Amino acid sequence: MARKGGRRLHQPSHEFKNRPFRQRLGFALAGIRAVWRLENSFRAQVALAAGAILLFALLGVGPLWWALAILCIGLVLAGELANSAVEALVDHLHPEQHPEIGKVKDMLAGMVLVLSIVAALVALLAVVSVCLYTSRDQEYPIHGARLFADSCVAKT
Repeated sequence: MARKGGRRLHQPSHEFKNRPFRQRLGFALAGIRAVWRLENSFRAQVALAAGAILLFALLGVGPLWWALAILCIGLVLAGELANSAVEALVDHLHPEQHPEIGKVKDMLAGMVLVLSIVAALVALLAVVSVCLYTSRDQEYPIHGARLFADSCVAKT
């Protein structure tokens, strides 16, 4: 193996490793397109995300809620991508039904469910926050809640 400055240079062990960024980006986008075409659940999650974005825009939520929403949307969609990828791989490698494979698929579905519930709770809390605490004269029951609420509601 070649050396440079006393260090061994890592040689790619596979012809598809260390491709240019643009090519790797193309592979990633092809994967997203494939999941979009094949998985109803991914399209449903994208529709729900679009609805949440529209709701947040109409309500005028503050930057903190936007950051949480973007994080949740990204996690849910990434979870759907991972779930779909593992399911496709397992179905290809082991087309017959097997109880252990079923457990793995159920666990992945559970992951997406947990992420979706957390995202829904964040959306619910954002709506409640905007609806309850938009008045500047509102008294907050918890010390420091005024600062938190002010950071969650967009300034007009």
